[in-house]
Amino acid sequence: MEQTRRQEETHKGHGDDKGRDQDGRTLEVTVKAPGFIEAKEFSFAKNLTVAQAAHQAAEAFGYTPNTPGLQDSDGNELPGGDKRLVAAGVRDGDELQLIDTAGGV
Repeated sequence: MEQTRRQEETHKGHGDDKGRDQDGRTLEVTVKAPGFIEAKEFSFAKNLTVAQAAHQAAEAFGYTPNTPGLQDSDGNELPGGDKRLVAAGVRDGDELQLIDTAGGV
């Protein structure tokens, strides 16, 4: 139950405009994951690192986060570490793919 509540707080459901950024502090993105037909929409703080966002997405999809990462819609892996989402080029409305940087989510 706690995990479900935390997941609901982490991401917004598909088509839910209530989470849309009103003050410019968050990025609204869609994340796809291997083995899932449905993507999930996330509202990430702009100052979140790529690694933190990848861990949140992995947990929301039910993966045990080992070395999750994100790639853009062109298949380019976003830089991990302490790189902030905005600094990595993530923009509102982007579609990202959850990956395992060690070789397989």
